[in-house]
Amino acid sequence: MIREPMGRDARNVSRMTCPLTDYRPGSEATRKEKIMALTTGQAQLVKAVKAHALEHYSDGGWDVIVETYTDDEIAAQIGQARTVRGALAKFADVVSVWADRQADAENSAF
Repeated sequence: MIREPMGRDARNVSRMTCPLTDYRPGSEATRKEKIMALTTGQAQLVKAVKAHALEHYSDGGWDVIVETYTDDEIAAQIGQARTVRGALAKFADVVSVWADRQADAENSAF
Protein backbone atom coordinates (compact mmCIF):
# COMPACT_ATOMS: atom_id res chain seq x y z
CA MET A 1 0.00 0.00 0.00
CA ILE A 2 1.37 3.40 -0.99
CA ARG A 3 0.94 6.07 1.62
CA GLU A 4 0.46 9.68 0.65
CA PRO A 5 2.79 12.22 2.29
CA MET A 6 1.21 14.01 5.20
CA GLY A 7 1.74 17.35 6.85
CA ARG A 8 4.77 19.36 5.82
CA ASP A 9 5.86 16.76 3.24
CA ALA A 10 2.50 16.96 1.46
CA ARG A 11 3.06 20.65 0.70
CA ASN A 12 6.54 20.00 -0.72
CA VAL A 13 5.70 17.11 -3.06
CA SER A 14 5.51 19.32 -6.14
CA ARG A 15 8.93 20.80 -5.31
CA MET A 16 10.69 17.50 -4.63
CA THR A 17 13.49 16.49 -6.96
CA CYS A 18 15.42 13.34 -7.61
CA PRO A 19 19.09 13.89 -6.69
CA LEU A 20 20.24 11.62 -9.50
CA THR A 21 18.60 13.44 -12.38
CA ASP A 22 17.12 16.65 -10.92
CA TYR A 23 13.85 15.48 -12.46
CA ARG A 24 10.86 17.41 -11.24
CA PRO A 25 7.51 15.64 -11.36
CA GLY A 26 5.42 17.16 -14.12
CA SER A 27 8.36 18.51 -16.12
CA GLU A 28 9.05 17.61 -19.74
CA ALA A 29 12.45 16.10 -18.99
CA THR A 30 12.81 12.40 -18.49
CA ARG A 31 15.61 10.54 -16.78
CA LYS A 32 17.00 9.33 -20.10
CA GLU A 33 17.05 12.85 -21.57
CA LYS A 34 18.91 14.15 -18.53
CA ILE A 35 21.50 11.38 -18.78
CA MET A 36 21.93 11.99 -22.50
CA ALA A 37 22.43 15.67 -21.73
CA LEU A 38 25.77 15.10 -20.00
CA THR A 39 28.19 17.66 -21.26
CA THR A 40 31.41 16.59 -22.90
CA GLY A 41 33.26 17.66 -19.76
CA GLN A 42 31.04 15.57 -17.51
CA ALA A 43 31.37 12.56 -19.80
CA GLN A 44 35.16 12.92 -19.71
CA LEU A 45 35.12 13.09 -15.91
CA VAL A 46 32.95 9.96 -15.75
CA LYS A 47 35.43 8.17 -18.02
CA ALA A 48 38.35 9.36 -15.88
CA VAL A 49 36.69 8.16 -12.66
CA LYS A 50 35.94 4.77 -14.22
CA ALA A 51 39.53 4.44 -15.45
CA HIS A 52 40.91 5.38 -12.02
CA ALA A 53 38.56 2.94 -10.30
CA LEU A 54 39.59 0.14 -12.63
CA GLU A 55 43.29 0.95 -12.18
CA HIS A 56 42.87 0.92 -8.39
CA TYR A 57 40.45 -2.02 -8.31
CA SER A 58 42.35 -3.77 -5.50
CA ASP A 59 43.00 -0.60 -3.49
CA GLY A 60 40.35 -0.04 -0.88
CA GLY A 61 36.79 0.28 -2.09
CA TRP A 62 37.33 1.20 -5.75
CA ASP A 63 36.17 -2.27 -6.77
CA VAL A 64 32.67 -1.35 -5.58
CA ILE A 65 32.66 1.63 -7.92
CA VAL A 66 33.74 -0.57 -10.84
CA GLU A 67 31.23 -3.31 -10.09
CA THR A 68 28.13 -1.39 -9.04
CA TYR A 69 28.09 2.22 -10.28
CA THR A 70 26.53 3.13 -13.63
CA ASP A 71 27.67 6.13 -15.65
CA ASP A 72 24.71 8.20 -14.50
CA GLU A 73 25.37 7.31 -10.84
CA ILE A 74 29.00 8.35 -11.24
CA ALA A 75 27.88 11.62 -12.85
CA ALA A 76 25.48 12.24 -9.97
CA GLN A 77 28.20 11.55 -7.41
CA ILE A 78 30.73 13.91 -9.01
CA GLY A 79 28.12 16.63 -9.23
CA GLN A 80 29.62 19.96 -10.20
CA ALA A 81 33.27 18.87 -10.12
CA ARG A 82 35.30 20.45 -12.89
CA THR A 83 38.56 18.51 -12.66
CA VAL A 84 39.51 14.85 -12.43
CA ARG A 85 41.02 15.51 -9.02
CA GLY A 86 37.78 17.12 -7.87
CA ALA A 87 35.71 14.25 -9.27
CA LEU A 88 37.86 11.67 -7.49
CA ALA A 89 37.61 13.66 -4.26
CA LYS A 90 33.82 13.32 -4.43
CA PHE A 91 34.28 9.55 -4.12
CA ALA A 92 36.66 9.71 -1.15
CA ASP A 93 33.98 9.09 1.48
CA VAL A 94 32.27 6.30 -0.43
CA VAL A 95 35.51 4.49 -1.20
CA SER A 96 36.68 4.92 2.39
CA VAL A 97 33.53 3.32 3.78
CA TRP A 98 33.87 0.31 1.49
CA ALA A 99 37.59 0.01 2.27
CA ASP A 100 36.76 -0.04 6.00
CA ARG A 101 34.10 -2.71 5.47
CA GLN A 102 36.50 -4.85 3.48
CA ALA A 103 39.21 -4.48 6.14
CA ASP A 104 36.73 -5.42 8.87
CA ALA A 105 35.71 -8.52 6.93
CA GLU A 106 39.34 -9.56 6.44
CA ASN A 107 40.19 -8.96 10.11
CA SER A 108 37.20 -10.91 11.38
CA ALA A 109 37.93 -14.00 9.27
CA PHE A 110 39.06 -16.91 11.39
